[in-house]
Amino acid sequence: MQDDERRGILLATAGFATLSVGDAVIKTMTGEWSPLAVATLRFAIGAVALSALLLRSEGPTGFKPSHPWLQAARGFCLAAASLCFFSAIYVMPLASAMALAFVSPVFVALLSGPLLKEKVRPAVWVASVVALTGVALVLRPNLAALGWVALLPLASASFFALMVVANRASAGQGSALSMQAFIATAAMPWLLLAMLGGHFSGVDELRVTMPDWTVIARCAIVAVTA
Repeated sequence: MQDDERRGILLATAGFATLSVGDAVIKTMTGEWSPLAVATLRFAIGAVALSALLLRSEGPTGFKPSHPWLQAARGFCLAAASLCFFSAIYVMPLASAMALAFVSPVFVALLSGPLLKEKVRPAVWVASVVALTGVALVLRPNLAALGWVALLPLASASFFALMVVANRASAGQGSALSMQAFIATAAMPWLLLAMLGGHFSGVDELRVTMPDWTVIARCAIVAVTA
């Protein structure tokens, strides 16, 4: 394993650990506000902050992606993954949702070959089979207890994997800051549509009301840390 690969693994591990803390914070808002609204506010804060930093760092030229459709695809995948996962942790135990959602690295391995033409080592395939077996063990009781809603974490993992593949395809097309700003901004239209759809769906849990200030504060904490 090369130094770059080791560094990438360490950064990915740190990133997933940070995301886990953010997910725990999101879980504390169960029943307090619509999960679709939580996802929208979290990324709205992120999009505004990242855009402000990008404008200060690179000026207006920093907002011109070389491949706009690829950035749009990244935003859609981020929005879909977030909406599915935020909804999942509202209705099922966080540990179960996390166990199912963290199958996303397996999906990334499965997709990196056909989509990115990268060579997947045999050890990765073995680890993927073991991970999928574990997912099946976790999924079965939750599927029996919760129904098809238990598939939300898997849907989130699928979209997250597609986002990671799109991120890899975007490598070298801009600074790390611009890539973060692009994906957060591109996710916003989809998040807003989902939030409004939930509000007018007639489902009480998805109706958007004025949140308590602590909900806004927690969304801001997640936006900054995860």
